[in-house]
Amino acid sequence: MKNIHSLSILTIAAAVSSIPLYTTEAAPTPYTADANTLHLWHFDDADPGPSTNAVAEGFNLDAAGGAILGSAGFPGFGNTGNTSANTGSGFRSSDPVAVSSVTGVDGAFTFEAMIKTSSITSGNQMIVSMEANGGIVTRPFQFRINGVGQLQLNNVASAASPPPVAIPTTGDDAFVADEWFHVAVTYTGAEGEADNFKFYWTKVDATRTAANEIVSLQMTADLTGNNAVFGVGNDYRTVGTGNTNNIKGSIDEVRISNIARGADEFIFSNGTPVESFAINAIQYTPGTNIVTLTWNSIEGENYTVKASQDLNDWVQELEDTIPADPGAETSWTFDLTDTGLEDSPRLFFRVER
Repeated sequence: MKNIHSLSILTIAAAVSSIPLYTTEAAPTPYTADANTLHLWHFDDADPGPSTNAVAEGFNLDAAGGAILGSAGFPGFGNTGNTSANTGSGFRSSDPVAVSSVTGVDGAFTFEAMIKTSSITSGNQMIVSMEANGGIVTRPFQFRINGVGQLQLNNVASAASPPPVAIPTTGDDAFVADEWFHVAVTYTGAEGEADNFKFYWTKVDATRTAANEIVSLQMTADLTGNNAVFGVGNDYRTVGTGNTNNIKGSIDEVRISNIARGADEFIFSNGTPVESFAINAIQYTPGTNIVTLTWNSIEGENYTVKASQDLNDWVQELEDTIPADPGAETSWTFDLTDTGLEDSPRLFFRVER
């Protein structure tokens, strides 16, 4: 749905004090590392990488198996990591890391990412994993989409995996191929306690203010296992070798936390509130044909200005690609003579984005 606001050039006082049609909202926004962030990869680095960890003490991720950096991500999130080249594509730590480097001292964690995939039923797709080339007890975990359209945390070494849960296929957060979704798994570190474990699956959309919890479960044991290769978008039993479980698309904004974050602590409530959309001022002097409209805006957006003589018919489009000015407001000046409306007894203007 388009955001719109309209005002008459003959009622300047009303223009300045007008009430906006739409309320304040917060757009999804990339994270800034906080005290509970252990690792954070924005995937904004130039190809061939590595993908730089936004946490100074964290490790970087190398591209492997044909994975590339530099593809455009969701608007406002810069670039992304693309793992669609082949089944071995993904990103990995250059050396094995300890399980304790991705959890809190009590075992708590939040693993999350933004993903865009072509299918949720095309084999296992690893979101985040830690794998070692040994027996089960050496292998920490796999956070993945399994081959039947479910989210799953495979607590491999502890043999204490909660049951998988179906990814939504109906409703506001229903899976749609090649669209962006935020996905997360959280664990409080309280072994065996009811509701200590949650999955989230949420469509990335500016209208959302919290993540969509799809299930609350129980995990009976913390993550364990040997030091292992950390993977994003695939898993790596041996350094440099993918296990053919790639995300069939792109992955972005991967954050690892040492606490179980709540539904209101993800990208949807992370942004700075955007001012209500409205035309703030009109500059027009009778006897001239020059009009300047000013409205609050968002950098990177484009706007359309339309005119009407009766507030019903808005077919007169004056300009359809006005780029936002730097800062919080945009001004656009035009000559009524160029529109053919200079002799109209009254005019109203509408801005859309």
